[in-house]
Amino acid sequence: MNVLSKDLSGKISCCFLHSGPDAYREIAFKNFEKSWAQSEYWGLLVLPPTTLAASVDELNHTSAAATLEQIGKRMEAEESYLEILKKWPESLGPLIGMGNITYAQGNFKQSVHYLKIAAEKYPSYSMVWHNLATAQGAAGNRKLARVSAHKAMDLAKD
Repeated sequence: MNVLSKDLSGKISCCFLHSGPDAYREIAFKNFEKSWAQSEYWGLLVLPPTTLAASVDELNHTSAAATLEQIGKRMEAEESYLEILKKWPESLGPLIGMGNITYAQGNFKQSVHYLKIAAEKYPSYSMVWHNLATAQGAAGNRKLARVSAHKAMDLAKD
């Protein structure tokens, strides 16, 4: 069921719904609110990947972006990660996500860029160092890749 409009001024006491085959069905707002209350006012707002919800935190945004990446929606995941990084520039998940996406695109230098920031901000995460080593190797910097790989292995021992 989609609520299409509601006059919040109180002048009109109905709203319009789209539910199944019923398009633009008019319903008294008090009846709608009564049935909505039974669902504990459950609702869903779907936003484009470039729009962050005001009431959602960094972790939930990152989880949603990672889900987009996991289901193969890389472009949407990339847009979402970049938007998250605008608000939380040191967020680990989007930094790793962007490292992975740019790596998959064959943009190894950009992958190194994101993963290097992640390694600088989160130096105790072996997985970050491992991903950085992989990207550095792919970018042709084997010497730095070895250093990062050793760092990843040292951290993994702990």
